[in-house]
Amino acid sequence: MSRSLACFFCFCAASLLLAFALSGETPPTASASPLACPDDPTIPAGLTSTVDRADFCVYYDPHDTTPADAEHAADHVQEYWTRYVTDFGFNIPLHADKLEVWLEVIPGDCNGSTGSGNNRIRAYTGCYDTPESIQKVLGHELFHRIQYTYHAGEVTWFKEGTARGIEDQTFDNIDNWATALVAVSSSFNKQVNNF
Repeated sequence: MSRSLACFFCFCAASLLLAFALSGETPPTASASPLACPDDPTIPAGLTSTVDRADFCVYYDPHDTTPADAEHAADHVQEYWTRYVTDFGFNIPLHADKLEVWLEVIPGDCNGSTGSGNNRIRAYTGCYDTPESIQKVLGHELFHRIQYTYHAGEVTWFKEGTARGIEDQTFDNIDNWATALVAVSSSFNKQVNNF
């Protein structure tokens, strides 16, 4: 992604978030005390192991995902959380108690999802096939959680575009990633032509 295009995305992201910040909505606050990982009945059956962090839990299938890969995912989420909230000054990502991060077993598929009406981020284990993909997908989905603290109903192309743009501004190893435009996880690049 060219530097000017990345700057444009960041300008758009900053403009959107500033507009919603001025709307007077109260951002969520961090948990006052550490909580255990929730026992959520909607968690897929195979996700029986967890990595517990202060504000989120990573759920994974120990038959498909190694504890090291799950810790690696938790480290990425924590790094993004810190960059977004502490370094960039965004609101704390939308969550109740602890945010759930599901590493779902979908071999060969690298993507993720989240929604303003749930308390989770989903990332597919096929993202481990390319080293930067799991980092990129988790950061992208976590940024959506931040967007939801400002406005949950923004148009898709803008929400996806600013989440894609912030990826390049957050960590140098995925800034100008050579295969970003053709990566399986870069759905924005495929979706933008539909708008």
